[in-house]
Amino acid sequence: MQAVNHEQPVSTMSPSVSLHISAEFIAYTVLIIFALLVRVADLDIVPMNETEATQALAAYQTVYTETPVQAQSAQSPIVFWLQSATFSLLGGDEFSARLPGVIGGMLLIFMPLLFRDRIGRERAFWLSVLLAVSPIAFAAARFATPTVWTMVFAFGLLWAIWRYWENGNQADIALGAIFFAALAFLSESGGLIFTLILALSGFVTVWWTVFIAPQVYDVSGDEIWKTAREFIDTIPFQRVLLIVAATVGLGSTLFFIYPVGLNIVAEVVRRVLAGFFQPYQAGTPPIMPILTLFVYNIWLVVLAVISAVILINNGQASFADRFAIVVTIVSFFVLLVYRGGQPAHALFMTVPMMWLVARLIHELTVNYAPTVFSYDSFQLVEDEDSYWWIKWVLAVIVLSLLMMLAVHWLEIGRGFMQLPSENIFAALAEARFAAFKSSLIWFVISLLFAAVGYFLAASLWGHTNALQGFGLGLVLFMLGSGVGTGWNTTVVNATNPLELWQNSATTNDAYLLRETLLEVADRDTMGFPSINLTILRDDSIGITDNGLIAWLVRDFRNAVFVDTLEEAQRDEIILMPVLEEDPDLDGSYVGQSFVIRQDWSLSSLCACEWISWLGQRRVRSDILAYDGTILWLRIDVYDDIPASERVGR
Repeated sequence: MQAVNHEQPVSTMSPSVSLHISAEFIAYTVLIIFALLVRVADLDIVPMNETEATQALAAYQTVYTETPVQAQSAQSPIVFWLQSATFSLLGGDEFSARLPGVIGGMLLIFMPLLFRDRIGRERAFWLSVLLAVSPIAFAAARFATPTVWTMVFAFGLLWAIWRYWENGNQADIALGAIFFAALAFLSESGGLIFTLILALSGFVTVWWTVFIAPQVYDVSGDEIWKTAREFIDTIPFQRVLLIVAATVGLGSTLFFIYPVGLNIVAEVVRRVLAGFFQPYQAGTPPIMPILTLFVYNIWLVVLAVISAVILINNGQASFADRFAIVVTIVSFFVLLVYRGGQPAHALFMTVPMMWLVARLIHELTVNYAPTVFSYDSFQLVEDEDSYWWIKWVLAVIVLSLLMMLAVHWLEIGRGFMQLPSENIFAALAEARFAAFKSSLIWFVISLLFAAVGYFLAASLWGHTNALQGFGLGLVLFMLGSGVGTGWNTTVVNATNPLELWQNSATTNDAYLLRETLLEVADRDTMGFPSINLTILRDDSIGITDNGLIAWLVRDFRNAVFVDTLEEAQRDEIILMPVLEEDPDLDGSYVGQSFVIRQDWSLSSLCACEWISWLGQRRVRSDILAYDGTILWLRIDVYDDIPASERVGR
């Protein structure tokens, strides 16, 4: 008998593969693409300021040793090495100088993902969104400010400590020591300040937890202190110190390839001490970071305060929430007395505030059962998901009202700039103030609409949903205005001295000067930057061999800096300050003047200019102090006589 084969035939077709892409992945992808595009766009066409140029020259001189500049010691080891790498790979231009800041800014957006499993994916995502659109973080990244790396390392340090608290893994101790060394010594002078702020804030937060422990955790405060001491006792401090020393030594010298890198660490420490006595730039307000926070991100402050009050009153603040509150307060008082604070140091307060606001946004998006109005009575809806749309409709309405208020605010600012100091009421009767009066009226009406609208919404759907709608509307307005503020600060107003971020703005003339020198080199030395250029130093207007002027002539290897006019006489091409009278150069020259920088002081604002300055960075007077230079070409150079036929000095 023939056996019957009951086995099923084997299919030759490959099994189908199901590709599942989560909404979270799509959201992060869109966020990262958007954040990267706005940080890279026009990165190379915006003139560098004095601080950027001074910082970039240290790395440039290391890569291009034939440069005539005499750069100062770098201000940040991490930025120094990253700029050295970008200069080596991409060339020594503005894009390469600023790329390390963009890299740090993008990493900062990713850092909340380290806490995703502990705080939830929604809060982690909202924290990333806030970091992506924050005007302060945006400007710090585009201007390659080392503070973005300070915050990256701070996130890493807190993440390592949190992991060690939960798991007790010794590998987390080593990781924390590396992040600690990078934060305190390899980021910038503010890194060491922020390290002390975090340490002090940790102690205050533990003390706060001890105080509330009997009511919140139903344990005695002594138990909290005991747990904290036991945690500290488990830390192998000798091993930590060795790892810190090794990280600083290897990181600053790039594994001892560049031993002089230890001098950068010494410069970081020196700047920390100097910052207690002098500002980082002459003429800078002593509370620059605090001013930066309130001018650029006032809505974040409002929402953070609301979040902190709600968390404390409801007893819902976790240890991390209390820590964020304390870090914000401690940073405020430290920056109040620390004179060396830079605008980007506002991130010391901004980032912990974002933690609180991310918590608030998460609560604002939760669906709550509304109280729905009916003709008979108020009815409590048990299914909270049925009316999820209420808060979002209110949010769109509130966003529209806020946009209307912003438009009228700008027009009111323009009107105040035009008002005369006398006979104000008579001037208001003129036709040119019609738009000002209309905006003033509509501004008040919009505020009334917002107030009446809230009570109407609360009467229909309850206070919870009304507050959620108004809160979400304010959040959306903050996100949208944050992108606009950051772009205006770093691109539109990059050459505007009225921008708070810089007290001295580089004008487009600075790059016109460089283009003029390159044009001369194009016809005189066949495009090679080998022309004989003499530069007369003048520290009072910034003509130095380690600042902006040095950056503009960085690749003119035959450039020479001199201290007296006699040393420049009869030279072919001379760059010098503008004098009251034409200088005696002992020959015939043709000159062209360039305004390199414009200066402005916040103290010059009058009361009627505050609104226009806050909204548009405009004031009544367009007359600003400036630093002028003049480029002299000897007549034979100007007439394009070949170098072999010219008469020497």
